[in-house]
Amino acid sequence: MSGTDPVLPAPAVAEADDDGLINPADALSGVNVTIPAHADFTAGDHVQVYWGDQGTSVPYTVPQGEGDKPVTLTIPWDTIRAADGGPTTPVHYRITRAGGGAATSEPIEVNLQQS
Repeated sequence: MSGTDPVLPAPAVAEADDDGLINPADALSGVNVTIPAHADFTAGDHVQVYWGDQGTSVPYTVPQGEGDKPVTLTIPWDTIRAADGGPTTPVHYRITRAGGGAATSEPIEVNLQQS
């Protein structure tokens, strides 16, 4: 593999408005990050979402027969709060391929609305 990872499409954050703003009340129960199906998953790939620099818990392993479907992972409030580093936070994911290699997505910028 070359020195750079392939770049994957950005995730979607369900609770973010069109401008990337997240209501804190919505974030308390966790925020849903969806990785699009065209991220080209295969069974056994490990997917991990990053909220800022904070990796989310244990990577999700793509099961057999699910490689052509989007993956939605819930980011817990504790992770969101720990990564709060300013007005905007980049959210991206990384896929570690079952057959070797890795790829990282473009980030999406979100902002936790201040109360």
